[in-house]
Amino acid sequence: MAYTWTETQENIKVRGMIPTSQATFTEARLLSLTNAELRSRMLPLILKVREGYYSFDKDYTLNSSGMYSIPTRAVGGKVDTVALVDGTRRQDLVRYFENELYDTSLSPESQGFYIKRSKIITLPKVPNGYPTVRIGYMLRPAKIIATTDAAQISGIDTLTKTVTLSSIPSNFSTSLIYDIVQAEPHFDTLGIDLVATQVTANSITFSDDLPDDLVVGDWVSIAGTTPVIQVPVELQPLLEQYVANTCLKSQTDLEAYKAGVLDAKTMREDVLSLITPRAQGEGKKLVNRTGMLRRGL
Repeated sequence: MAYTWTETQENIKVRGMIPTSQATFTEARLLSLTNAELRSRMLPLILKVREGYYSFDKDYTLNSSGMYSIPTRAVGGKVDTVALVDGTRRQDLVRYFENELYDTSLSPESQGFYIKRSKIITLPKVPNGYPTVRIGYMLRPAKIIATTDAAQISGIDTLTKTVTLSSIPSNFSTSLIYDIVQAEPHFDTLGIDLVATQVTANSITFSDDLPDDLVVGDWVSIAGTTPVIQVPVELQPLLEQYVANTCLKSQTDLEAYKAGVLDAKTMREDVLSLITPRAQGEGKKLVNRTGMLRRGL
C-alpha cells in the first residue's frame, strides 16, 4: 500500500468535496495547507503522547571549544538529552542554566551542559574519557512534496553505496544533499543530509554507507522533504480531514464544515488510544526469592 502525497491528495479532495474541474485548490495550494496542518496540529498531537515518535540522535566528535550546534531540524530548536558516549558506555549530562554558573570555565558538581542561542555548551568543555557528544532530539517531519519531485529506489548496491532509481527529478545534482525515507510504516528517515558524490540519469552514489534497513521502494528526496506522509498510519485520515475542513470553510460550505469539524473531533479522540502507549504489556516484576525477607530473617 502506498502512503504518499498522491493518495493523500485524492482523499482530501473527497473529504473536502473538491470538484476535479476547479482551479482554486491546486496541488501546490493543497500541499501548502497539508504542511501547515502537519506542523500546527499533527506534530503537537503526536509529540504530546511522548512515545518516542520522531526521536533522533546526532553525534559530534568531542572538541576543545565545548560548543555543539543544536540540529537545525530539531522541533522547536529543543533537545531531549545530551550525553557523553564511548562505545557501550553512556553518561547523560545535567542541564544547567547559564545564570547558575558563576565561572563557566569551572566544572560544576556534575558534568553537564547549558544552552545559549543555538548551541549546546558542555561543562567542563572537554569531559574526560569520552570521545563523542550525542544530542537526542525530535526530528521535524519533512515537508511533504509531490511524488514527481522525489525518486523511488529500484535497486541497492551497498558495496558502491549506490541506489538505482525509477526516475530522477531534473534538479537532482551533487550540489544538493538528500534524505532517504521509508516507503512503508513507520516512515522513518533512514538517512539524513546525505552527500551525493555522483548523480546519473538513473542512480545516485552517496559518500556514506547506505542504511542497513534500506529496501527497494524507499524514497530519496532533497533533504527536508518527502513524498511520504510521516505521520502514523492511524493518524493520516485525521490529517486529511483537517485539510478538508480548511477547504470547506474557505468555500463557505458551513454545514459541511461543521460536520467535518465534528468528524475530526471524534477521530482525534478515537485515534489517541491507538498510538499510546506503544508498549501495551506491563513490565515483568523481578522477585528475589532468596532475599532476606523471604528467609524469615
